[in-house]
Amino acid sequence: MKTRTLLIFALLIAVFAGWTGLTMGDDAGKEVDFEKIVCPVSKKQVNKDATVEHEDCIVYFCCNNCAAAFKKDVQDKKKFLARANHQKVATGQVKQTKCPKSFQGAKASTALEVNGVDVTFCCNNCRGWAEGLAKSADDVEDQIATLFGPNVFGKAFEVIGK
Repeated sequence: MKTRTLLIFALLIAVFAGWTGLTMGDDAGKEVDFEKIVCPVSKKQVNKDATVEHEDCIVYFCCNNCAAAFKKDVQDKKKFLARANHQKVATGQVKQTKCPKSFQGAKASTALEVNGVDVTFCCNNCRGWAEGLAKSADDVEDQIATLFGPNVFGKAFEVIGK
């Protein structure tokens, strides 16, 4: 009887978690506030219908012209890649697995908010290095370019579910 009661209870919890959108652990399945997500090309608010699939993720753009510019740029200069990678984390498609400076384990106590995304580090020295990348409190472009750029992204972040 106890086993049956526990199974029913576990089933109810699973149903409730799915119904309310709750998840255990990672941000997978979280509701994304698209009003806060910006186009990696224009930096304007995205349109959920203007997308490009990139490295097992969906990248959102404000319009199809920006989507086309991104496709062309990814094969050439990679000017918009860091902002696209930042967006992948912001939309919960990618999670951080290591410190973006040392590639060691990261600690939640070192979190630094970078344009709406929490980035964690192995120590406060690495966090301080990342803080110093921003020219001002309002200018996070160098932080995004360094912390989410191609030299770091594949080593410190991974697609959720892979």
